[in-house]
Amino acid sequence: MSYTIVEYGLEPHEEEILVRMLREGFVGGAYSSLERVARAIGWEEVARRYGVRAKFKSVAKRLVSRGLLTDHGKSMRVLSLTRDGVRVAMALIELREGSES
Repeated sequence: MSYTIVEYGLEPHEEEILVRMLREGFVGGAYSSLERVARAIGWEEVARRYGVRAKFKSVAKRLVSRGLLTDHGKSMRVLSLTRDGVRVAMALIELREGSES
């Protein structure tokens, strides 16, 4: 499954966003506002940990353009994971669990 992750060439903070969104349940039709998603996944902590200076909206926009997140045609006012986003997040979780054992 790791080929999926390499194909997208994600930055570590982008991987963390996908995993946290999956764990928080922002999948498909279960979308929420951009601000609510950022708060639920702890964007400020992620940005601090990985030294990201960009705002959550610009990082999310990049993930939307890659097809991993969707804004449901609402001009970045809401977000949720796409099927591909869920697959990548699940592969990342699997890799992380595999490296811990």
